Order: sequence, then C-alpha cells, then structure tokens
Amino acid sequence: MTRYQLPPGPLGLPFIGSTVSFRKNRLSFLTQVYRDYGPTTTIRFGTTPGVMVTRPSALRELCVNKASQFSKGDFSDNRFLFSGDTLRLHHGTDKKNFRGCCGCGQEKSMMSMDGDMYESQRTVVGEAFHGPAIERYRGIMVSLTHQMLDLWTPGQEIELTSEMQKLSASVVFQTLFGVDVQDRSDAIVKAYSGVLRHTGRLFQLFKSESDIRKEAAWKNLMTLVDQIVKETAARPPETKNPLLVDMILRGAPTNRTNDVIRDQITAFLGAGQVTVAGALIWVVSLLMQHPKILGKVTQEVQSVLGGAAPEITDLPRMTYLDWIIKETLRLFPAVWQHGRRAIADVEIDGYLLPKGTFVFFSEWVTHRADEYFGEASKFIPERFAQGSPYKHTAEAYIPWGMGPRACIGGGFATVEMKVVLSMMLQRFTPVLIDRQEQLTPTPRSIMLQPRGEVKMRVDKAPAFREIQKSMTADSGMLRCPVHHVN
Repeated sequence: MTRYQLPPGPLGLPFIGSTVSFRKNRLSFLTQVYRDYGPTTTIRFGTTPGVMVTRPSALRELCVNKASQFSKGDFSDNRFLFSGDTLRLHHGTDKKNFRGCCGCGQEKSMMSMDGDMYESQRTVVGEAFHGPAIERYRGIMVSLTHQMLDLWTPGQEIELTSEMQKLSASVVFQTLFGVDVQDRSDAIVKAYSGVLRHTGRLFQLFKSESDIRKEAAWKNLMTLVDQIVKETAARPPETKNPLLVDMILRGAPTNRTNDVIRDQITAFLGAGQVTVAGALIWVVSLLMQHPKILGKVTQEVQSVLGGAAPEITDLPRMTYLDWIIKETLRLFPAVWQHGRRAIADVEIDGYLLPKGTFVFFSEWVTHRADEYFGEASKFIPERFAQGSPYKHTAEAYIPWGMGPRACIGGGFATVEMKVVLSMMLQRFTPVLIDRQEQLTPTPRSIMLQPRGEVKMRVDKAPAFREIQKSMTADSGMLRCPVHHVN
C-alpha cells in the first residue's frame, strides 16, 4: 500500500483551516509558516490542503523536471480558494462565478491552459514578444513616455502611482492591441483596481456593494475587449500589423468562440498593464529613498544615452539600471503566488503526494529568505554584480516564474521599464515629498500591488559633473521602506 505523506504545517481550525489567519495578512502568514515549519509545508485552505514549496530544488521539480505531472488550469480554477476568498473547492464546469479577476486566471486563456493546447497557443503568440515586434514596441514606449514627460515641469508635484498606471495602460493597449486609450487610461486603471480586490467577507449569502462595483468594473473592461476584437477582425488582412491580438485570433480554435478570444485578450491586458505599472511604482519609490543609488543610475543613463531616447542596443549597456530592476522585482515580485495540481502521484522535495494535491509557491517568501539572499530585506542592486559579496542564489530568483510556464511577457516588461526609467531619469530627479507616506505591498488576486499614493516632486536632473560631485557623499544603505504587509 502506497504511503503518502504531507509535509508539516499549521493545523488551523476545523472546516476553515488557516484561511481566517491567512486573510488577515497573507504575505506575513506565508512567511511565518516558512520560518516555523521549513521550506516545504502544508497549509489548509478550508478543508483543502495546499503544499507550499520554497526550496529552489523543489521549485525546479515542480516547474521544470516534473512539470508534465501537474496541471496549472486546476489551480487557476481554484485561485480564490488559495487567495483566501472562499472556503469552497471548485469542482464544476461553470466558471462564471470564478472569472472576474485580473485576467490571468481566465478559464480559456493561455495562462490557464494545459498540455498540447497550451504549447500551440504559446508558439502562436510567442511571435508577438520576439524579434522585430520588440523594436516596434520600443518606439511606441518611447513616444508615450515622451508625451508623459512633456507634461511635467521642474518643481512640479506629481502623484507617482497614477502616473505610472496610466502610462502602462496606454503602452500595453497600443503596443499589443493597436488601440489608443490615452483619453481613457484613468478609467481603465480604476476598473482594474476594482476587479483585483479580494472579497471583503468570507461568509456571505448575498452580493455586497463591493461585489456589485467589481462586476460593473469587469463589465466595462469586457466592453473594451469586445471593441478590440471587433476592430481587429474588421482590418483587411494586408494591412494588419503583427499585433498580439492578430495572433490570438489566428491561433484560436476553428469555431473561434468569443469566450476563448475574450479570455486570451483579457489575460494579456491584465498581465501587461498591472504588473509593469506596479514594478515602475516600486522602482521609483525605492530610488527616492536611496539617493546614492539614484545618483549612480542617473549618471549611468546620462553617460550611455547622452540625452537621447534608448535604442534596443542601448538597453544591455545600462547594467546598473538592470540590477535595480532585478532587485526591485526580487523585493516586490509582480505575482506573489503560483500553483499547480498533481495529475498523478508525485514526489516533491522528498514527500510522496497523492494525485489531486495542490502545490504552490510564493515568490515573496523565496525572494525574501535569508537562506538564499544575503541581507534579504534590504534594497541592494549590487547583489546582482558578478563576484558580489552578498549571498545570491540564482535558482531562488524567479520573478517571471520558471520552466515552460514562465511568463512569456517578461522581456516585454523589462524593455518597457528600462525605456521609461532611462528617459525619466535623464530629464528629472524624483524627490519624495512626505517620507511618512509609504506604499504597502498588497496581494490582489494573484498580483502583488503597491497600495497607497506617493507624492513626489520632479526636479530638473543634475548635469553629469554635478552627479559625480554629489556621489562623494555616501548616504549608506537604507532598509527597504515597508512596515506593513497584508
């Protein structure tokens, strides 16, 4: 007789497991479970156990070596259970009550597909994220960033979060779908903010006001998605650009149901807009609180670009900017939780798990573990330098996931961040107005979002020699400015 074994973990309460404790502070709860029970643990969501893996070797087993023994779709169907929004394991085929999220978990999106269908879809849409397409996107990113910066003046006070969110919304809609939404970017940002929210109450028989607002926001987004599909289908074939939306239409099943196309487009909209905006907000916020690092990266972008917009060939030359982006994604990964469900008995990290077991991992927990990163809670871009004295476990750094299910748009997001930041820092120096105001990393759906507003002043960027002079004053390393997580 096969002897299955679940790893140790908190017992929780009858019928509800650890869900209530988890909901109070999701990120801190997972971190504390890791510290109390080790790198592989069991957490009960309602009556359903979920195995959390943290060790890099176990992550590789799950995502690479034994990837064929797991389904991502089954985990996506139950993402509300593992985000603490429900106690119920979803078994049915009607997903309508499980659809209103950021888009990444849409039932018929590539992110939720498995097997041959996933492979074929990834191959088709992959063309939109490589080669000539990236150069065309860079041009659009430069143009939209110019338009934003041209509205700023030295000494002006700006709210950072809304600026970055509106810019990223305009970029993703225009680059991937060929739709100009600058006049609607504020409404799009608010709509996404609404659909990303967790449910307010674990036990409820009727819709709350927040549920009603969430449904309204989702309806508005779907109206825009339908507009994109309609406009794309109406374009003559000979005039079509190699946009992502064209590839989605081309790769859809023969009957090409609206739901399939809708889910695919919605997933990429959510992933492209929400994740990049969050990363840009964190980068600028961290730079304002680390003046020495801000000075060094400003010196680099001025030296490399000389006041010009970056070309594709310029991006690899800005090494320090690359480290800053990587370190920001280590501390604040775009997604805080990924998971799979075993489709056969499988051994993970020495534990034999039965078919049907849910296994998940949290980039937040792994990236902030002192076991894998020296002084893990600090913002230290230099840890990515070759020969760095800071402990750095490369296999534990997974901001875009790992293996065949790694984020297909990671390269796109990195190019956008480098374009926006290098152009901004050549013209302006962001200055934090109120140091008491701090962003809070907040899990929403599967995304990790910065919650709160950051008011900054944009001063004229100093000349190259001025930066060199100021760099002689060592401001020292500051702790990552985050006190509360939930």
